[in-house]
Amino acid sequence: MKTFVRLLVSAGCLLDIGGQAGAESAHEFWQNESQRQQARVSSRDQSGRGRGAFQGQREWSGDQQPSGSFRVPAGQSLRSGNTRPDRRKMPTVRVSNPDFFTYVPDKLTTVALGSVCESKTAANAAAAADTNPQDNGASGVPAAAAPTSESSPAAAFVQACAATPAISLRMLPQVGEAIARHYSRHPQFLWSDQGSINAKAQAAIATLAASDTVGLDPADYRVAMPDLKSADPDAGPSALLRFELALSAKVLTYVLDATRGRIDPNRLSGYHDLPRKTVDLADALAAIAQSSDVAAYLESRHPDNFQFRALVAELARQRAEDPQGKAAKLRIALEQLRWLPRQLGTRYVFLNQPAFEVSYVSGAAAPLTMRAVVGKRDAQTYFFADRIKEITYNPYWNVPRSIVINEMLPKLWRNPSYLDRLGYEVSNSRGREVASSAVDWSAVATQQIGIDVRQPPGRGNALGRLKIDFPNKHAIYLHDTNQKHLFAREQRALSHGCVRLEHPREMAAALLGTTVADIDRKIATDGTRTERVAGGVPVYLAYFTAWPDAQGNVRYYKDVYDRDAHLSQAIGKTRESRNTP
Repeated sequence: MKTFVRLLVSAGCLLDIGGQAGAESAHEFWQNESQRQQARVSSRDQSGRGRGAFQGQREWSGDQQPSGSFRVPAGQSLRSGNTRPDRRKMPTVRVSNPDFFTYVPDKLTTVALGSVCESKTAANAAAAADTNPQDNGASGVPAAAAPTSESSPAAAFVQACAATPAISLRMLPQVGEAIARHYSRHPQFLWSDQGSINAKAQAAIATLAASDTVGLDPADYRVAMPDLKSADPDAGPSALLRFELALSAKVLTYVLDATRGRIDPNRLSGYHDLPRKTVDLADALAAIAQSSDVAAYLESRHPDNFQFRALVAELARQRAEDPQGKAAKLRIALEQLRWLPRQLGTRYVFLNQPAFEVSYVSGAAAPLTMRAVVGKRDAQTYFFADRIKEITYNPYWNVPRSIVINEMLPKLWRNPSYLDRLGYEVSNSRGREVASSAVDWSAVATQQIGIDVRQPPGRGNALGRLKIDFPNKHAIYLHDTNQKHLFAREQRALSHGCVRLEHPREMAAALLGTTVADIDRKIATDGTRTERVAGGVPVYLAYFTAWPDAQGNVRYYKDVYDRDAHLSQAIGKTRESRNTP
């Protein structure tokens, strides 16, 4: 029975071992190879690495499963004492990386809205009375409906329904569901009074038309005005009903887009992990019906933070000057900002990956900002949000399977004592520590046995002396590093996915509400210790090529992972899907 390698809590963020993974066959081979290696030590460097026999390098992929397969050459046996297999025939076993997807936009469907006209006149009148809370009695029970007159809202709606036997419109399915639910319960016009378009409709249309000022696309919300000049007495009410439902559909689409963005980020790539927000559109339409200022309501659906306001102000400046350059970056940034919580919080940590910069924000105080090292292009840092839960002093580094297979295995193939000589601890599936030279690494590569590899704490530890943790399925965290020289580089996409901090002790002190001297004392004990962060501090590992600094000045950065390019394509596909009949 196979024993699968346990998922490790820590990520492959640091060790730059390199090389392409391969797997040799039998347990006997590893024992024999260990003896052969002793005779070749003099031909190797002091680290025991020697010259790699494989070319081509790929990096850490997070939590993806291994691709490739393990095959024994013809005539060989995994457990026989046969002659050593020909390495050139051994296939590669790899842990693959996430990748970009072919984006599929939300699909619009033709929604039949006949249900909004199915209720009887008396029921419609009662429901219409229910739309005005101030008409209810003290008990909260709707007052009895008054007799329906020809000019009442309910009667006008019923007349329009009678003149329009079949109504179908193209829209997002959840928009259609909300419209059917609302008008079935509240059968009256929102956007017209006594046969004419009202001021509320004009305000809504003006807001939709100005959606480009907040990074959206006015073409997505355009509504044809009704023809009310026909001599046919039924034509006017029918046109008003179609306009009513069409405008409600466009307004609700705007509510969706302003709240959560037009694009589902998790359809962009395996590096995006941002659950899409849910929006109760029926409640939104009911709130619009009761609102005396529909424009203010629609504006309230946008992000509520100073970064959004700074980006919108910058977009107003750049639209005329550079519509295809900086303005395009700003529209992408506004889309991405809608994926995050509407309010980021009064206290949080924010990583902007293209800026290679991390900030700790607490109220109105000046943020603590420092340089960061993020993942390489082929080992990208994920885009997600979480909460910082704890800080570990003098941490172990649990080496993930991806690095063991992709980077350590070639070294172990040539020198089974490689990990022993570097001081790593190797333990089997029972938790018993074993020598790396005693492990059948080919069985590890093919998941026949489970092995954990970790690096003990110390000055040479890949995580440095401190780790800031927010347990997540991507095994990403913030940490110290013993490669301080990397912070002097302008381009700092250099890790296996985790985030190295220029000043980790200052960050830890800020999170814990203590001093750097206190953090120094805790590290100086040399013991591994974990301290909880009270309440959990939100952390955003984000990606913005246009982002405001603490003073509100928008800075621009290179698209180091090509994510803007893919997002721009997704927006184009969404525009085409929404505006193609």
